[in-house]
Amino acid sequence: MTISYEDSIVTLFFKWKANPKEELGLKYYFEQLVPIFESYSERLPITFILGFYVTQIIQRWWTQFQLISWPEDLLSVVYMIIVERDEAHKRIKHQITRYLNVANVLAWRDISSQVRIRFPSVRNLVKGGLLTEKEFNRLEHEGNISGARWMVPLTWIQEIMSTYVEANHSRLPLVGTFLSELQKTRASVRNLYCHDWVPIPLVYTHIAALATYSYFGFALIGRQFTDKSTVDLVIPVFTMVQFITYVGWLKVGLDLLRPFGDDDDDIELGYILDRNLEASFAFTHKIHPNGAPDFENDEIWQHYQDETNPHLSRVRNKIQSQLFNGGRWVPQTINQGRAFIGEAPRLHAYVTIGHHKLLQRRRHKKSFISW
Repeated sequence: MTISYEDSIVTLFFKWKANPKEELGLKYYFEQLVPIFESYSERLPITFILGFYVTQIIQRWWTQFQLISWPEDLLSVVYMIIVERDEAHKRIKHQITRYLNVANVLAWRDISSQVRIRFPSVRNLVKGGLLTEKEFNRLEHEGNISGARWMVPLTWIQEIMSTYVEANHSRLPLVGTFLSELQKTRASVRNLYCHDWVPIPLVYTHIAALATYSYFGFALIGRQFTDKSTVDLVIPVFTMVQFITYVGWLKVGLDLLRPFGDDDDDIELGYILDRNLEASFAFTHKIHPNGAPDFENDEIWQHYQDETNPHLSRVRNKIQSQLFNGGRWVPQTINQGRAFIGEAPRLHAYVTIGHHKLLQRRRHKKSFISW
């Protein structure tokens, strides 16, 4: 069965009220605009703008990470001054350790979303065991200072150390070192507050975003293929790669604007706080009270003592048997997978193990292992 469409085509021709010359003229003007838009998109210094913007943000992000204070620096000086290990002085060290962590929590909860969620109010420090009820009341009375409540626990630490130094008059030269470390702690917190108060000017973000989106707005027309083009890519692969690169570059800068947020890529102050609490109190209650181990006649000591006494051949033979590939001596208890060789290890270097049968069996008879 054959259906004729001549009548419909003629009817459609009369219904079409556009001028063919106008249609051809629009196409001609569009083809003239394509190279103009392409040239103007290339004139935008998109690489310079994004490079400057993201560089400033990353430098600021890394600077804020370096400003985070770690308690062991100050506590090491405190333990050099307070050398007594009795119960009374252990309480003093514990109190100083606790106040130092309280100062960090009070400061970080004002700049970090993670710490703020963990400690919504100062009362939560009492529930968490960092403050007693009496200390909380004093902090509420003395620390009613906008943005400077964290200074009160540091002042308490200074008062405790002043009382101890006045009573004992011991190790006075280290007091200056203690004050210097305390000043570094104050400066680090103060600089973190300054970075939080004074962010990167918003106009930088506006310019970077406007330049990026304008570039691809011009490219949307300037990258079109006309009839004069010898190649017509259905999928603009190169423009897509540029879009992913430049917009991703911009998004990196936007994500790093707030380094202490709750995103996956932000600095985890919550983890750092847990680490500081565990390390500082372990330093106070486990490491420092026990002191250093007594000296023992270890194998390395015996090796160097034997070098001056050639008659101890038995020890020398034992040491020679522990040489690996002609290198310097190491004990046999060191992991054989990281056995010492004559030269320093290099990244992606290969170490010969053919002469060492034990390692060769573990490596399925391969003569090299990747270092």
